Amino acid sequence: MKKLLSSITIAICVLVLGFIPAGCDQAQEVQIPEERELAEAAEQLDTETIQEQKQVEKPKEQVTGDSLVATVDGEPIVLRELKQRLMRNRAMIYSHFNQKYGVRDSRDFWTTGHGGEVPIEMIKKKSLAEAIRIKIEQIIAKQNGVIDDISYGTFLERRVKENKRRKIAVAKKQVIYGPIQYTEQVYFSYIFSNMVIRSKEKLGLGQFNLDTEQLQKIYEAEKDETYKRRDEVKVEIISVPFARGKSKDAGISKNIAKAKIEEVKAKLDKGESFEKLAESYNKSGQVEEFVLDEDSERSDDASNPRLMSEAKKLSVGQLSAIFEEENAFYIIKCVERKDMGYMPFDEMRGIVKSRYVDEKYKEMVDKMIAQAEIEINKDVYSQIRMRQ
Repeated sequence: MKKLLSSITIAICVLVLGFIPAGCDQAQEVQIPEERELAEAAEQLDTETIQEQKQVEKPKEQVTGDSLVATVDGEPIVLRELKQRLMRNRAMIYSHFNQKYGVRDSRDFWTTGHGGEVPIEMIKKKSLAEAIRIKIEQIIAKQNGVIDDISYGTFLERRVKENKRRKIAVAKKQVIYGPIQYTEQVYFSYIFSNMVIRSKEKLGLGQFNLDTEQLQKIYEAEKDETYKRRDEVKVEIISVPFARGKSKDAGISKNIAKAKIEEVKAKLDKGESFEKLAESYNKSGQVEEFVLDEDSERSDDASNPRLMSEAKKLSVGQLSAIFEEENAFYIIKCVERKDMGYMPFDEMRGIVKSRYVDEKYKEMVDKMIAQAEIEINKDVYSQIRMRQ
């Protein structure tokens, strides 16, 4: 660089002043560059100066809870708002990497990639997508007059006021519903869920409103899948209970019980009577029956879910495979199945409309997300970290 400057200086002096500057060798042959060469040298100097300027990096934005992460149609999403989703997704992301790659929690968990997936990038992407969807639903609520301000700062102010009100009410021994003090996440879930309900109510009376005839058509189209009553099913049962543990007084062991039920299955396959085998193998010495209908299902499904599940699969005369539930092995046979018809439209009208509004609301949200103008503050987004 110094050599280049020296050469240019000498050349200019010769051209303009007509002499060689002091300090230069008189015997040295001076080559006078052409104007084009001088221009190229000057351009090179400018290029090097620009490159030196580019090496000075712009300082990153100081990140706080109020830092702007993104905007959705002009509505802001701040870091503290996004943090809610990050905290909710933390366990799910950890579980994903633990189950898929066998990764355990460590200091470098969030920044170490596995199979092309990096935990920190996955959780940021998922959480931002959820925050964008929430913001779109808030925009819908605002457009429909459900809420006037959807900023996170206003939400935090309202939480402080609500907690203050609750604290005063408790001090005065007044009745309050819910927690004495709302955490940030719980209060947001409460406010958001109620907001969505009110949005759907307004849309159901306006944009998504349907008359009786339209609802009836929807009911007819969906009734086989959605509004059919469960068949009433009667089954006969052969069960062989077994004991847990080593107590001899508790009953036979699981291995012996399994051998017995397999013996029953082999005899049934040979054509022996289910009823006679039930009398021989059931502890009661009788053919045991269960009738599973809408009333009994509420209790039976809770106490014997596998029995319910197997019974629903069977047609009349069909036998189940051997299955285990509640310390016993079972084989069941369907002996009767009654078609109980459909739940009437008049009783289901509200549900039909609610399902329709839910479906249309989801379509509206999906469409608005696809069409939304979303801007991400990459400076802040790139600095998001997860603490161990």
